[in-house]
Amino acid sequence: GVVTAVFVFWVGTEILTILALVLGSGGDSIAHLSFVNVGSLCSTAVSTAMVVFALACLARGDRLAAYTWLARALLVSIFVTRVFSFVESQFGAVIGVGFDVLLLISVQLMAGQERRRAMPEPGERLSEPPR
Repeated sequence: GVVTAVFVFWVGTEILTILALVLGSGGDSIAHLSFVNVGSLCSTAVSTAMVVFALACLARGDRLAAYTWLARALLVSIFVTRVFSFVESQFGAVIGVGFDVLLLISVQLMAGQERRRAMPEPGERLSEPPR
């Protein structure tokens, strides 16, 4: 659905960011990257891997696990990747943080709905009492 499409797009942009960092260094070696670029590269790779894992969970039908991994990926993006982004471009980083926060709020709301669906209704028995 929409969640999958948004995060597939997000993964695509993150992969393009990784490629831009690596190829922007001349493509020969990442050894010439600055500390900020290496930090951004590593944190982007970690959050991208988390999103890919979350999309695999969604494909298996485990929405709660997927939302948990998506939230983790967004937290890495907000608290690690965007810190490095602020060093390079404050304006661009503000837009990125805003987008990440909106996604995080959405994912948290969807996870809450999923948890409520999994809970039994009040008065509903969880199992039969032993005899």
